[in-house]
Amino acid sequence: LLASVFGHASIVTEPLVLYRQHQNNVVGASPSAPPLGIRGRLQHQRCRERWQLSLVQARELLRIHGSALSPESKFELEQLLRCDASPNGAYRLALMFRRGYFISKFQANLATAWYLLNKTG
Repeated sequence: LLASVFGHASIVTEPLVLYRQHQNNVVGASPSAPPLGIRGRLQHQRCRERWQLSLVQARELLRIHGSALSPESKFELEQLLRCDASPNGAYRLALMFRRGYFISKFQANLATAWYLLNKTG
């Protein structure tokens, strides 16, 4: 969200942290969760929490930096908030796809899409 508003994202090809894997890692691979069935994936709480966190970030970016944002950046943040605020699930889903509110994991995108389609209130 920050990169889309204030600049761009880049890939750093060299390792920035030296570490070995152990059970008390602060960074690195986390233990995998037990496999979820389709229903569990579609109702996964982390996807809802991630979506809600994006909304909080968008609101705060507008509140704190709204006057300094370009019209395009401001429009993107407003579209994200409009996506969540609409009472129409199909509209929310269409905005998600049209505006490109995706992350890298297909299952998480599917869960977010399901959440937006079916959320109430």
